Amino acid sequence: MSNIKTLKPFQSGYDPRRNTKGRPKGSKNWRTIFMKVLGKEIEVNGRKIRVDQAIVERVVRMAAKGNLKAMGMVIDRVDGKVPETFEVPTPFVPQEKFEYTPEEQADFEKHFKRNDHGQHQ
Repeated sequence: MSNIKTLKPFQSGYDPRRNTKGRPKGSKNWRTIFMKVLGKEIEVNGRKIRVDQAIVERVVRMAAKGNLKAMGMVIDRVDGKVPETFEVPTPFVPQEKFEYTPEEQADFEKHFKRNDHGQHQ
């Protein structure tokens, strides 16, 4: 966080730290590039399939061979991820009603006796 005492108002003009031109027009973001590559067709074992299909088939094969990470990926994609649950500990847990013995009650009253104005003696 900036120190409020050293902040200066915006100054227009050239500053080598600023990206004045911005992102170049026509540049692609990562999602666009991934989707383009995943949609390409490749040849696997003599048949043409899309890259994304080849990846899915590979992960399913790995899961079938016993790879636990691949199994988790398959289950998460097919059934959806299980929401993570957690318990928030409560600061106070009410207990059953507690009753004092007559001796404890007398001792309590002896130590915490109030006068007529409700203040401690």
